[in-house]
Amino acid sequence: MAMSDEQVQAHCDQLFDQIDTNHNGALENDEFKNFCRQAVPDMTEAEMDSDWKDLDLNADQRVDKGELLKFLKKKLQ
Repeated sequence: MAMSDEQVQAHCDQLFDQIDTNHNGALENDEFKNFCRQAVPDMTEAEMDSDWKDLDLNADQRVDKGELLKFLKKKLQ
C-alpha cells in the first residue's frame, strides 16, 4: 500500500533530522553514508554512491529536504 503525501512528508522530516547529525540543514555525503552503514549494514559503497547521486539532484554535494522528499516519493509511492 502506498503512503500518502502527508505520511511521506512526515517520514522525510524525521529521516532528515536523524541523518543531519551536524544540524546545518543539509545532508552531506559522510552523514548519509554513516546513516546507511547503521541502517543497512550490508549496503555496499557502490550502492551508497548510487543512492547519493539519485539524492543530490543538483550535484552540489549537499542534499536538502526537497531533494530527500523527491527521492522518498519515488521509492515509497
